Amino acid sequence: MVCGNDFEDKGRRVVGDGKEIKFWKDKWVDNESLKQKFPRLFSFSLNIGRTLSQVGVWNDNYWLWKLGWRRALFVWESSQVD
Repeated sequence: MVCGNDFEDKGRRVVGDGKEIKFWKDKWVDNESLKQKFPRLFSFSLNIGRTLSQVGVWNDNYWLWKLGWRRALFVWESSQVD
């Protein structure tokens, strides 16, 4: 799996099929878990225990994140998701 957007600017990260990496809890981005990096988003995520392969889909050779939230995001939170 190759991650798009910000990740493309920093280079590519190879994570295999994403079935073994916990999206929020494992250190797969900048040697820090996303739970540590974005604690507020983690607190209302519907994807807490899911792996990378469970929080996105391939669409025309492009990876699309399918993140779920327990409530609507505030504008400033949406920028963190981006």
